[in-house]
Amino acid sequence: MGETKDRKANLLRILRQQLQSPEADDGSLGESKRRVIELGDLTTGPESEIDRVKLRMIALSAEIGELRSENVRLASDYQKLTTELREIKLVLARAHAKELRAVEHRTS
Repeated sequence: MGETKDRKANLLRILRQQLQSPEADDGSLGESKRRVIELGDLTTGPESEIDRVKLRMIALSAEIGELRSENVRLASDYQKLTTELREIKLVLARAHAKELRAVEHRTS
């Protein structure tokens, strides 16, 4: 649960930096100054709603990026584990075949 709070705090910090950075100002909000909306902000109006939607969109984009990188990492781990499993099965099959040959020589 503490990890979730840290993750949310990190996302909010990133969002605030993006909204306050000069290169993030693309003029899409007209002449109004960009501002950071706090979680408890209950102001109304079109500008506030646009800001909230943009913040949510940026947060979701960041989360999607994190999920994609996690997916790539998990896929890589899956391939490694699959390869290791095949190697272990091969070693066990060779050992089993060797053991069967040894039993066959003893019985004949």
